[in-house]
Amino acid sequence: MATKNDSKQLQMQILPPVAGFPRSMFFNRFRIERESGFVIVRFGLVAGSDDLQDHFSCVFSNQALEEAKSVLLPYFDQLQQRPVGRMDWKKTLPSSPVCVVDIVSMVTRNDISETVLSLISHYAAMRMAGGQAKIGRLDAEPVILLRSATEVQMQLVQQLYDEE
Repeated sequence: MATKNDSKQLQMQILPPVAGFPRSMFFNRFRIERESGFVIVRFGLVAGSDDLQDHFSCVFSNQALEEAKSVLLPYFDQLQQRPVGRMDWKKTLPSSPVCVVDIVSMVTRNDISETVLSLISHYAAMRMAGGQAKIGRLDAEPVILLRSATEVQMQLVQQLYDEE
């Protein structure tokens, strides 16, 4: 993370969380809604005849997605396969809070993938710097741990970075 404060550069190492997630969820559906300056992603677990079992919504700023691109696209390429289909999930979801997310981390093991969503406080980063240019470390706050089939996770990455 780099930010300007009176022409001084702050360099901060952001570490993704490895434990302590307030929520975990399996998902097999998602929907991406693009707005001016941000993207809302809605995750759902659907069973049977389109029966919604669970859902979660989050918002990424366009800047956060751009910063994640340098990690997610190489990860996507490393999987050495491309998604077979494209998610087109239009189900109306019950109203729920929309969590803010800054950082996306992904990993795959066999046919199951994890997507870790987390948040950092820009205020905390600035306080750590104390107004002076220096290098610091900030642990990201865990938001949710999502599991899915690898195919679904690949579709998510592909659609996040599709040119719309």
